[in-house]
Amino acid sequence: MLKEEHLLTRLESQLKDCEQDLLMCEKKGTHILKTKSALDDDVWWERLEQRINDISVSKIVTKQSLLQIQLLSKNNTAIINKIESLLENVVPIWKKQIEIFVSVMKKTDDAQICQLMEEEMMLLSKFEIADGTIRKELESVSL
Repeated sequence: MLKEEHLLTRLESQLKDCEQDLLMCEKKGTHILKTKSALDDDVWWERLEQRINDISVSKIVTKQSLLQIQLLSKNNTAIINKIESLLENVVPIWKKQIEIFVSVMKKTDDAQICQLMEEEMMLLSKFEIADGTIRKELESVSL
């Protein structure tokens, strides 16, 4: 985008120069047409008049192109500003959301590990209680 912006700026400058050159050519040709003599070749004058008209049309097209380039340049600037705004505002929010998500996932994993450990402890307690009960019964039977 930035390369395109520089290119558009250069093109705009060149079109302004071209517009000035076309205006100068148009003025010179019009001046020559006004000073033509009746004895001169009419074909040459007609060709000159046609070329002056072509220059006028080229000047109009140049102005239109210049406006289009300026519009493209403004649009590119607006897009660049929006991208910068997104980078400044949205990316930190996404980063924070990812940090929260990772933290929640870590807490969930920790909670699952604690629950598994509690279940293991309860199973061990049950076995110890059952083992203790069996020993007491064995001791009472053997007495």
